[in-house]
Amino acid sequence: MFKFKRTTIPIAIVCLLIFALFVISGCGQKQEASAPKQEQTKKEEPKKEEAKKEKPKGGTLGTASIGGTFYVWGGGWSKLISEKVNFPISVEVTGGPVHNIQLVDKGDMTFGLASMPAAYDGWAGLGWAKGKKFQNIRVVLPMYPSYETWWSLKSSGIKKIQDLNGRVINLAPKGGTPDTYGRRILDILGIKPAKIVNSGFNDLVGQLLDGMVEAGYTTGGLNHPAVMQTEASKPINVFTSVMNEEDAKKILKELPSFYLGKLPKGAYKAVTSDIPALQYWNVLVTNKDLPEDLIYEITKAYFANLNAFKDVYKPTMNTVPEDITKSAIPIHKGALKFYKEKGVKIPDNLVPPEAK
Repeated sequence: MFKFKRTTIPIAIVCLLIFALFVISGCGQKQEASAPKQEQTKKEEPKKEEAKKEKPKGGTLGTASIGGTFYVWGGGWSKLISEKVNFPISVEVTGGPVHNIQLVDKGDMTFGLASMPAAYDGWAGLGWAKGKKFQNIRVVLPMYPSYETWWSLKSSGIKKIQDLNGRVINLAPKGGTPDTYGRRILDILGIKPAKIVNSGFNDLVGQLLDGMVEAGYTTGGLNHPAVMQTEASKPINVFTSVMNEEDAKKILKELPSFYLGKLPKGAYKAVTSDIPALQYWNVLVTNKDLPEDLIYEITKAYFANLNAFKDVYKPTMNTVPEDITKSAIPIHKGALKFYKEKGVKIPDNLVPPEAK
């Protein structure tokens, strides 16, 4: 009996010691297992800071060919922003609106000048975009409006767009805005010219005066040099694509980047009263990832210094914040802040996803 008790006591103690060591060992393993999680959490914090993009120190602006309105306007705007916002911008010659949209969407250009029809087609994947959607672009500000204008020699007897059926017409350079949208407007209205010719505006005027073509078309600012040049030589008729409300609805349904405006009285000698006309805005676009505060300051500086365009392109001086509502693509979040501060009522379709 006594021998049995002496042998069982040490065994019990040994079992208790083993159990204690096991518990202590288990706690240590749990602590060691939790340590990597703490280290992992610490390592994740710097990654969040890395995600914040630094504010750029300068940028680029895509315009168009040298000598054109976009190139001249871009030079004036870049000088203004460089001085007022202390954000230097270099002006670059590009292929124009479509090229600028592609560059800005990809992030290869900071800003780009574009016509609203080209910007909308890029956004929606229509026309030149051929199904591909360029939805990283955001509109920043309106530059100036463009007006559609058809014109012919008075001697041709062509007074309205329906008179173009069976006639030879010139839609300016191949692939340009007048050519692209002039063809679409004719299709929408069911008008079929006998022939469509493409050339530069100087050649267009010469062809009109020589009787080689019977009408010309442009979508540009007032007063367009080609129309004025023709009118300086011979009496002309000036008309637009809009003959009645029904035609306007048909066109605007298919081309929402346009809006119904007017060709004002006195725009040309032949325009003796206001004429309903299709219009669109030319705009400055940027990438959605540009810092909100930078775009806000740029938009604010632009509208505070429109007088700077007096010797650049005067129609810009008449631009007001409310003109941004004529856009057909979303507004950059930074610019949106400015327009809301000015009390502009922004349509829901112009509020970008990142601001909702």
